[in-house]
Amino acid sequence: MLQITMNLNFSQLVSFSIFEGLTSAEIEKVLGLIHYRLKRYTKDQVIFSQHQIAHSLGLIVEGKVKVAKFFPSGNNIIIARFQYPDSFGEGTLFSSQNLNPSTIIADTEASILFIDQPNLLKLFSAHQKIMSNYIGLLSSKLVMLNQKISLLSLGSIRKKLAFYFLDLAHSQQSFTLNLPYSKHYLAQYLCIPRPSLSREIARMQQDGLIKSKGRTIVLADIRSLEEILLK
Repeated sequence: MLQITMNLNFSQLVSFSIFEGLTSAEIEKVLGLIHYRLKRYTKDQVIFSQHQIAHSLGLIVEGKVKVAKFFPSGNNIIIARFQYPDSFGEGTLFSSQNLNPSTIIADTEASILFIDQPNLLKLFSAHQKIMSNYIGLLSSKLVMLNQKISLLSLGSIRKKLAFYFLDLAHSQQSFTLNLPYSKHYLAQYLCIPRPSLSREIARMQQDGLIKSKGRTIVLADIRSLEEILLK
């Protein structure tokens, strides 16, 4: 079924978690059974608004998006950032309260492949592996959410940074960390004022806990960083 105005590169889709284990030919075949949309967004364009009904799963085919929480005052915090081959919308799509809890915004120019709930169910029926992958994806997102809740529940800025750095070291399998985004966005992610973040990183460096240069952080004293979280 032809349902898009832009060309879709099926070989790109093998990198998405939901299509793990499928070849590009298999993906093209199953997608030929459903309706889907491929839409282009400009930088800072809103993709989904907070409290809007969630109709579709979004697969980031190109570019980056950010998830933001807006408050009545107009202030906002950045909850997460995603890029190819990440996806969004899994958690609310089958919920009885299927309202987006946050606003999703294009962080760069981006192309998003949308599959709505009825057509996603058709994919589950057409290929059991897709349903299994979707459940695994939901589980992974739940783990990420629990990690974010744990991080935000920590009292001090130093504890938040120690938790974040140690968690990043685990995911990158290295004590030399490459921050995935700028310190400005890191401050938003950790819900910390930007000047306070810079001051605490400088103090942690003075105390011999880390070495910092640009987006590179070297964990110099792992034991002491772990002890910060136990206090």
